[in-house]
Amino acid sequence: MKQKAKRRAWSAGTLGLFAVAGWLAGDLLGLPGSQRWILRGIMLLVGLIAAFLVHRLLSKRAPEDADRDGGAKEVDQLFSEVRRRLAIDFGGDDFVVPRIAQHNERETLF
Repeated sequence: MKQKAKRRAWSAGTLGLFAVAGWLAGDLLGLPGSQRWILRGIMLLVGLIAAFLVHRLLSKRAPEDADRDGGAKEVDQLFSEVRRRLAIDFGGDDFVVPRIAQHNERETLF
């Protein structure tokens, strides 16, 4: 299911929950006709506001056009550029950038 469809489903579910709660609350409280409809209208309005907030919250949390790899391609490009510049500065094509490895809880270069 796509992100847009999920946002719509959660928003519709929120609105439906408030609408059903308002409808049942009016009956369970035994309110007279006009007060029952006022309660239903207020609950529907609160449901609309809640559905809007749910939609906004979910759209800010997971944008659709975000890169799925978390920016790994950009990091790889930056490291390639750094290696290229270091190779130019320190002696040609055979320059190797040392890597840091963890060994027995201390850092060693190789």
